[in-house]
Amino acid sequence: MDSKIKIIDNSSGDILYEYDAAEVDEAYTMASRMEEMGLDIVVKKQTIKDILSDSLEVDRIDIDDSCCHSFHDQTVDIIKDVSKKN
Repeated sequence: MDSKIKIIDNSSGDILYEYDAAEVDEAYTMASRMEEMGLDIVVKKQTIKDILSDSLEVDRIDIDDSCCHSFHDQTVDIIKDVSKKN
């Protein structure tokens, strides 16, 4: 995935506009104008998980699974620690 912000037609999937990541304000201004005209659009931009999966060259699904498991394990550990103190 590249670091472009894309305005996509929700029904066709066509990319209507692309902006550089630094042009976030312009992208959302254009998206707002398009919605005011009644167009059904979606704005897509690269997330932290996308950047991480690209840089590590792993599947986004692997990142999602790892993040969820790690978060779950950390949460369980915190709950155990709190329970021991009380």
